[in-house]
Parts: sequence; structure tokens; C-alpha cells
Amino acid sequence: MKDELIRVFVAFPVPENFLIAFREYSQNTTEIPGLRWTREANLHLTLFFIGEIGQEDLAQVKGRLNSMLSSFIPFELEFDKISFRGKLNTPSMIWAQFKVSENFRKLFIRIHTSMENLMTIKVQHTDPIPHVTLARLKKGVDLYELKTRMSDFPLKIIVDRIELWKTVHSNDGVIYNKIFIE
Repeated sequence: MKDELIRVFVAFPVPENFLIAFREYSQNTTEIPGLRWTREANLHLTLFFIGEIGQEDLAQVKGRLNSMLSSFIPFELEFDKISFRGKLNTPSMIWAQFKVSENFRKLFIRIHTSMENLMTIKVQHTDPIPHVTLARLKKGVDLYELKTRMSDFPLKIIVDRIELWKTVHSNDGVIYNKIFIE
């Protein structure tokens, strides 16, 4: 019998100061139809998406990440803007977008190089934009209303650790859980 596949990615959990800014931002728009805020426990900055792997590859992924952790150097990301992502006239997501970072790019390349032979998908973005997905939008959501209520995230975050996360589908929607790697 073949192992069940696990959808995994490397992420940084957002810090408390980011959660506070998110709460303030999201509380101003709770009544807008078609807007679904990301659960606080699911908020993360994706560093690298590996894909769906079997249990037999999970130990290798953990081992490679542990090797990286021994030489991981924290770095800072500076908030850039709130952006609407997806199709131009019908965006499907709201992002807290961070400025381009050479340190982020180098970490992305390092993880990709380490995980490449275990990946089940092709890398779609070779120069990814550091971001946190704040919300999902249904088609037809009132963007004018959203834009008039946008506030700033005047903060920087320190990416001081990397974690392995998995996607779990539940009756309440998607949940992201940390996979302990040590």
C-alpha cells in the first residue's frame, strides 16, 4: 500500500507584533461579504513550498532542514504594502507584502537546492515575493470598500527561524500545522 502524501512547505510563523497589526486591520472589515480572513493560527510567511511527499521522504526533508538550521542566520524583512493578488480585475487574495530581500532570496535558493530532488512540483516563481496571505476574496467582493479601509502595517519582522509545516484539510477548512523537525 502506498503512503498517503503530505503537502509540506517551509515557513516562518508571524510574530506577535504582526498578529496585533492583523487584528486591527481585519476588525475594520468583518462585515464585507465575500471576504474571508486567514485564521490567525494559519498566518505565516512561506519561505519555500516543497509539495506533496510520502512518509518515506519526510525524514529526509526533516534531516536537510535540521542541517540548515545549524547555520541559519536571522534576517529582517521590511513591510512594503497591502496588495491585492490574483487576476487584475478580480483579485482573489489580500497580501501583506514585504520589500524584496536578498537574504530572503538566498534562503529560498538554499532550500530549493537542498529539496529539489524530493519536490513533487515545479518551482513557479524563481524570485518569490515575501508575503503573508491575509485574506481570500470571492468574485464580486466590493474592492472599493476594502481599499477605503486599508491601513498600514508599519513594521519590520525578523525572520529568526524556519519551520516545516503541513496542510491539513478539515471540515472547518484548511489548517496548517507545524511538523517538528528536531
